[in-house]
Amino acid sequence: MEKLKIMATIDGALYEVEVKRLDPLHPDFQVFQDGVQIAALHKANDKWFGDEGTCLMPDDIRNIGKTIDKRILKIG
Repeated sequence: MEKLKIMATIDGALYEVEVKRLDPLHPDFQVFQDGVQIAALHKANDKWFGDEGTCLMPDDIRNIGKTIDKRILKIG
């Protein structure tokens, strides 16, 4: 799937990042900033999680997840 640009809050600042959905049937995403992958996120039980090695704080993961819910998954 193609990367989609979204605005996300990371460390209290607003950034434009790109997200790429890995599987159209599951809420699994890669997050890129300036072309570099900074996170792999997935949603389970209505909560967003970062995979091991994700360098984002839990609040940042939740914020990016909320944006994905609204812009891509059309939830909320």
